Amino acid sequence: MTRYEKLQAFGCVCCRTLGHKNTQVDIHHLVEGKKRLGDEFTIPLCAYHHRGLISLSNPPKGWLSQWGPSRHYHGRRAFEKHWGTERELLDYVNKHF
Repeated sequence: MTRYEKLQAFGCVCCRTLGHKNTQVDIHHLVEGKKRLGDEFTIPLCAYHHRGLISLSNPPKGWLSQWGPSRHYHGRRAFEKHWGTERELLDYVNKHF
């Protein structure tokens, strides 16, 4: 099984911490110093937690408080303040494969 297949089977790391298993994931590459790190530096994020996309045209009130911030829509600072650093999420994923 490839790393990407393992990441998909693992599901969104953010959803998982909320008690949900969402295996419809994007593979997010960590970037440090304007450099995209290799494929071993990847974490699984659902479309919401990665890009801020949700399947509802009018999201319910409290969406952000219920699901937390997304990486690209709300920004790295808000995302990491809520979920931890991307390196911490990477360590968590790698330990729980």
